[in-house]
Amino acid sequence: MSDGISKHIEQIRKSALHFHGQYLAERSKNEQLISEIETLKGTLEAKNAELKTLNNEVSALKEEVKLTQNHREVSDSKNTLSNSEIDDLVKEIDYCIARLKQ
Repeated sequence: MSDGISKHIEQIRKSALHFHGQYLAERSKNEQLISEIETLKGTLEAKNAELKTLNNEVSALKEEVKLTQNHREVSDSKNTLSNSEIDDLVKEIDYCIARLKQ
């Protein structure tokens, strides 16, 4: 082989080794990124499960607040009826006392 051809072959060999090294480095980076993606997917799934649990808790608490408000409204309306009944009884007692005094 001539000296020029040997130089070209050597130059091609160096380029091939350089590109092979770059390929291996990129493949290593790719594997690291894939591993990081898998870790992040696991974290995302855990956070989504936590979010679902918290949303269920919020819904349950909202329902509890609604029931408490309804119970309070019913209780308040009972007290209102009770107060009007008390007023009627007081009037009736006053009437009876006035009749007894006569």
